[in-house]
Amino acid sequence: MKKLSFIAIFAIVLVSTFVLMASTKDVSAAYSKGNLMDDIVFQNESSMNEQQISEFISRFPRSCLSPSNYPAGLGSATFATPVNYWSYGSSSASPAYIINWAAKFYHLNPQVILATLEKEQNLISGSIGCSTTRYNSAMGYNCPDGSENALKNYPDLGIYGTCVANAGNAGFVRQVSHASWQLRFDQERAYGNTGFGGDGSVTYVGRMTQGYRARIAGGNPVYYDGYTTIDGESVYLANGTTAALYNYTPHFNSFNRIFTNWFGSAYGTVYEGVDYSAVFDATYYLDRYPDLKAAFGTNASAAFDHFVKHGIYEGRQAIAGFNVISYKNRYQDLRRVLGGGYKEYYIHYALIGKKEGRVATGDIAITYITTYGGIDYSSVYNYQTYLSNYTDLALTYVDDDAGAIEHFVNKGMSESRQAINNFNVKSYKNLYPDLRQALGTNIGDYYRHYMNIGKREGRVATGGEFVGATDFSGRDYSAVYNFSVYMARHSDLKSMYGNDDATALMHFVTIGMKEGRQASDSFNVNSYRDRYSDLRSAFGNDLQAYYVHYINMGKKEGRVAI
Repeated sequence: MKKLSFIAIFAIVLVSTFVLMASTKDVSAAYSKGNLMDDIVFQNESSMNEQQISEFISRFPRSCLSPSNYPAGLGSATFATPVNYWSYGSSSASPAYIINWAAKFYHLNPQVILATLEKEQNLISGSIGCSTTRYNSAMGYNCPDGSENALKNYPDLGIYGTCVANAGNAGFVRQVSHASWQLRFDQERAYGNTGFGGDGSVTYVGRMTQGYRARIAGGNPVYYDGYTTIDGESVYLANGTTAALYNYTPHFNSFNRIFTNWFGSAYGTVYEGVDYSAVFDATYYLDRYPDLKAAFGTNASAAFDHFVKHGIYEGRQAIAGFNVISYKNRYQDLRRVLGGGYKEYYIHYALIGKKEGRVATGDIAITYITTYGGIDYSSVYNYQTYLSNYTDLALTYVDDDAGAIEHFVNKGMSESRQAINNFNVKSYKNLYPDLRQALGTNIGDYYRHYMNIGKREGRVATGGEFVGATDFSGRDYSAVYNFSVYMARHSDLKSMYGNDDATALMHFVTIGMKEGRQASDSFNVNSYRDRYSDLRSAFGNDLQAYYVHYINMGKKEGRVAI
């Protein structure tokens, strides 16, 4: 089946994530206090490159990080390899370069850095000005609540407050680097990975059962999958990323809102530009399949990675509200466009189907497609029969009834393929000379005749040998003529006419009778002439007259002609 490409199908729906970054978006994944962001998103260091970061900043005319507003000298940094996270040189670097470097070095999503810069000091939007103190405290690193350098010393900062970090932490470069390290450090330690070092390296030693815990300032120390208190409310921490974000800012804050408004879902359900949140839930996926649970435990990121790379091709169900087989079976219109396989059905529901209110659950028996181009072929076509009759098609169109009927109409009929038990086009053509005379050699017309007329007339379309034409110019010659007998008795005619029964009959009527050729086992013109003197008196040596007499009268009179 010739299918529309994924890009063609969803071009109207899919828009580049980057194009939408600077505008508010309706994010499908709901905000959760206990899951501020999935690990897979938090660590997606390739979400943006340096050029994209720069272009994103430029979308905000008042941005404190734009070339026109960013003060000279703040970007001094030379990064050697290997590099220590607090070692810098003296050369100049742009904010986009610094953010991109920190993201790659610490394996942190640069969008997390951008959202944090906005949350802490509004440096991206520049909505409250671009004072030096804001650059010095760009990420809020080492700026705890109650700092002596808070609001009272910097009234120009309004409700946001700041601190002038010590010499080791002050400045845009140090703020970005140190904060990026801290965020990833807290996330790794939340999982018990104690080897996360200052140079960005990670040594995985397994989750600790004793010792370090993701400590939330002002609350009780907890593991990432336990409860802590945030602003007086008990909150369940779903993952290490959430623990790290609360450890960094121990209050309900605007980080998630900023991130989702700019970049889309904060949850690990986006892959190659598609948000799979409508068809994927990590907990459901892992609980439903013991093999995945055994392999990945509670690792949501690994579960999603398996889902998009394997699960959607295997037809696995990853959320209670979507079963791909049910969805595919229920909607013929989707199968006509999307064809076989499963992936496109997940994507369609995620982007379009759910919004349209389509149902994707329930034990739905498939009703195979029998119409094509507005024509119903059910009297000559059955999907299962078609595939069972032809192994080449069974391999190509498994689970693709739309592709199979397209093949039948465009190729199968012209190849005389049988697609239903009670219709064989060769039999139909052989049995009815009137159809051969009317329809000629276009084999597709025989399928269409049976669909439109033949079935209603009760015509037979299976079995039977070839029946040659016997009617010529309005006269039925069947009493003296049979095509098969005519060809069998006269080899010269067989080599001349083959299976062309219409032309062979014309030869018999115009030439064969005059020559006295026998064309029926029940009529021999010489025997007929010799047996009846009254006929010899009437017709003499006009052999054709004896044939005509037997047709018109002799057979009815019971005369013998053999």
